[in-house]
Amino acid sequence: MDRKVQKYFFIVVLAMIIMSVIMLIAGIEGIIAVVYIFFGGAIYWMFNINDAFSPKKRIVFSILWLPFLFYIGIKGAKHWF
Repeated sequence: MDRKVQKYFFIVVLAMIIMSVIMLIAGIEGIIAVVYIFFGGAIYWMFNINDAFSPKKRIVFSILWLPFLFYIGIKGAKHWF
């Protein structure tokens, strides 16, 4: 991935984090669950494609990401069902 694409991708991810935080404060947990699942996938994909990150860093990142994703997912599921 070239630098320009990477920079653009980080801006998009940052915008999604800010949007998600605003949504969480507003209490729209169902939508935020969907956003985080997509957003987690996007970050995971970026880390796998980018050779600048060692496999060890990717594994640590994935492990750190999972509990957060599950927490938001469970809150979202409780909101909808």
